[in-house]
Amino acid sequence: MTNTLKVRFDPAHMYTRRRRLQRPKIMQGVRKEAPKWALEAVIVCGWHKSFSDSRIHITVDYVNGTKRVAKRFHVYPWRLLKWQSGWIWKKIPGH
Repeated sequence: MTNTLKVRFDPAHMYTRRRRLQRPKIMQGVRKEAPKWALEAVIVCGWHKSFSDSRIHITVDYVNGTKRVAKRFHVYPWRLLKWQSGWIWKKIPGH
């Protein structure tokens, strides 16, 4: 996917204060993971673990041409290692 994919955070204030420097890195990783059919990505939950997936991840909804959420994905920090030299586990606050 190209860098033209629209990426937004829901809620919009996510990663705007203390962790604002992570925002562009997260957006870049979400763009790189996007399926070809996606027109928009909505980051619905920041770095966390869940009952369904005990690995640290971000939850992203990818929206298709019908403007509906077509697929929910998890983006993992080790995937970001490919794109961001220097991105390491220790840079994820609270984990």
